[in-house]
Amino acid sequence: MHASLPRVGDIAGAPAGDLVARDRSSVLWLYLRYGNDHFAPRTRIGGGRHTYSHLINIGDANLDDRPDLYGVDRDNPTAPFLHRATGTWRTPFAVRSNVPTVFYGHQVYDLFA
Repeated sequence: MHASLPRVGDIAGAPAGDLVARDRSSVLWLYLRYGNDHFAPRTRIGGGRHTYSHLINIGDANLDDRPDLYGVDRDNPTAPFLHRATGTWRTPFAVRSNVPTVFYGHQVYDLFA
């Protein structure tokens, strides 16, 4: 059984939105979507060496018109990372890169003030 992510858009360069799934071993799988709402057989796109506590579609984080994935490694939660989409199905994501973070501590915001 896969814990899937929502359709993340055109990851692999085709006009249909693709799907990325993560199994219990944290292996990432790509399901290329055909235009008729069917999917190609899965393709392994990431190893299971990282245990993700969070892995989400973040949209186009680097403004290259491709959807990217944002993740947090369970063993190092204060060092999030970004998987940038490449637009090719053989290597749909670039090597993960760290995302700079700034923590300001606990802050309460009153949106109705």
